[in-house]
Amino acid sequence: MKIGRFFSTSLLILPFVEFFLFFQVAAIIGLFPALGAIALSALLGISVLKSVGLSSLPRIQMALTRGEIPAQEVADSTLTGLGAVLLIIPGFMTDLLSLLFIIPPFRQQLIRYTLNRASSSMNTPGTKPSNKTIEGEFRRED
Repeated sequence: MKIGRFFSTSLLILPFVEFFLFFQVAAIIGLFPALGAIALSALLGISVLKSVGLSSLPRIQMALTRGEIPAQEVADSTLTGLGAVLLIIPGFMTDLLSLLFIIPPFRQQLIRYTLNRASSSMNTPGTKPSNKTIEGEFRRED
């Protein structure tokens, strides 16, 4: 539940951080250039989201026809899509965070870390299904 608490707290704090950063950037570059940067990032996010949607399905199908599990392709398109959605959300903090998901070297490092962590947790002792037969009685009540 620690992740859930962190996520919900972050969602509550994010608007205040975004407003603070917007006012700081607007004070430096001006109000209209700051609004233009936010609008431009939203347009860029929409463009990235469209391209991810069009390019991810053929890559996943190719992996499946090779007989591979398309975990890398699915993770890549999911994180890129998440980065595009973060670009669409107005604000400079979400725009900076989206760069971690959109720039390929950062995204690939995150995918490798996540897939390695998932595969190592699947290989830990005690998590494999047991082949034991459990005896008991079953009665269905409708």
